[in-house]
Amino acid sequence: APVEIERVSATPWRAALEVQGVTVHNPEGFGAGPAFRADRVTVAFDPLSLFSRHPVIEEIRLTDATMYLRYEAGRGTNIAALARAATPPEPTVSPSSRRTFALRSVRAEEGKVVVSTSLVPVGRAALNVAPFTLDRFEEGGPLSSGAIAGVVFRSLVREMLTMKGLLPPVLEALREEVQRI
Repeated sequence: APVEIERVSATPWRAALEVQGVTVHNPEGFGAGPAFRADRVTVAFDPLSLFSRHPVIEEIRLTDATMYLRYEAGRGTNIAALARAATPPEPTVSPSSRRTFALRSVRAEEGKVVVSTSLVPVGRAALNVAPFTLDRFEEGGPLSSGAIAGVVFRSLVREMLTMKGLLPPVLEALREEVQRI
């Protein structure tokens, strides 16, 4: 799926890379438009590890991210298709020649998920998602850049659809509705 990036800037004194206006488009078979959009993606890294065998990404932070979760009958979701495509099959080159990274955490701030389906031709639901942080990625060992993308997409979907991600915004909306009665 095509990826668009508006601007990339490096901040060496903060040991971070900032990518603005990130859009990942839907994979084939899920219609035109974005599957994921973030106003800003910040990648903080350990500068002392840059020349090591497995550089350390301290944090990937997503700001104002929107995931457009689309379900197509017989195909599943666009996000699952992207995660599968981002996670490469077993390497055909020797593992020692691949560049892999250690990922410490993924944090999402001010997120939203927009859900649509081919089963209901009109309409979609948009829900705000509570901020969250995922960590403990080191337990699985170093990851390739494609595997990191797959982990981030899978983790976002899981987190957005759990009690921490989806339920608090729903409960808040219900609380507001009850107060208006």
